[in-house]
Amino acid sequence: MIKRMMAAMAVAGAVTSGWAIADEVWSTEIGDVIYEIDLENGMAVLSYPTDMEEIRGRAYVSGLAGVYTGRTGYEGIWIEPATEAGTCDVEMVAPDSGEASNNWGRIRVVLSIRTFRRPLSPCAATVSMSRARCWWRGP
Repeated sequence: MIKRMMAAMAVAGAVTSGWAIADEVWSTEIGDVIYEIDLENGMAVLSYPTDMEEIRGRAYVSGLAGVYTGRTGYEGIWIEPATEAGTCDVEMVAPDSGEASNNWGRIRVVLSIRTFRRPLSPCAATVSMSRARCWWRGP
């Protein structure tokens, strides 16, 4: 049986760079969310802080790779290192590393960019991430 747990977090931060090659960072209430890399399968890899010190979770977001303007909403999966509590009955394999973990779920990321009127002003982004643990609505 697949356990279900819903958790939602809404975070807002500033984009420190307009290009997404491991240099786009959103400073959020949970810590820095970093755009790590684009995968050949069209997924973008984001990392975020977890409850475990010095361990970062990874979100694999479909359709975000290579999209630098006109971003909207995206879906994908999040994977964190396996833990004793709150784990799933099945494992998910990370698309970039091939490592399996039973601590995973679905994610929806909504990016909305606000620009300022003055030229050369930084952009601001609102990043909303909704997470569901151990739940997959696949084919």
